[in-house]
Amino acid sequence: MVKKRIRFCLILFLVLGLTGIAFAQATKQKVAAPKEKAEKLVSRTATMKEVVGEIIWMNDKYIAVLYHRDPETGDEYEMLFPWNKKTIGLEHLRSVSEIEKGDIIRVKYEEDHALYDTKREEIRRRPKVIGFVRKGAPKPKPQEPKDSGILKSE
Repeated sequence: MVKKRIRFCLILFLVLGLTGIAFAQATKQKVAAPKEKAEKLVSRTATMKEVVGEIIWMNDKYIAVLYHRDPETGDEYEMLFPWNKKTIGLEHLRSVSEIEKGDIIRVKYEEDHALYDTKREEIRRRPKVIGFVRKGAPKPKPQEPKDSGILKSE
């Protein structure tokens, strides 16, 4: 008799649990946000451009090029390019491993400008060719003060 009650309770619990899960999924589908109207492309232009500058950062997926420093204000302007080292074209280089941070390079890239009916603009820059211009100037190593390691309070 006790085993029948336990079995009945387990079956009831299982049925109620599955019903609850099914109800939750059905409500989730009803509450889902309505699909928004898809944007329509109004115009798209692609132009080839180039920039010459110093490599300030690079890894396997991105390269950052500093192309202008304003000496009066100290402002710096840079561009970040996504790149694939295996497919990028090279000028005056045998391999990408020859360039380092601080080197001066020329990046020829395709700028794709898209305008949508929602007035949203999208600009994508895809580098096509990287050309080596010259090695960067060696940076002086920072010098440690004579009293390094000693803390002073005034």
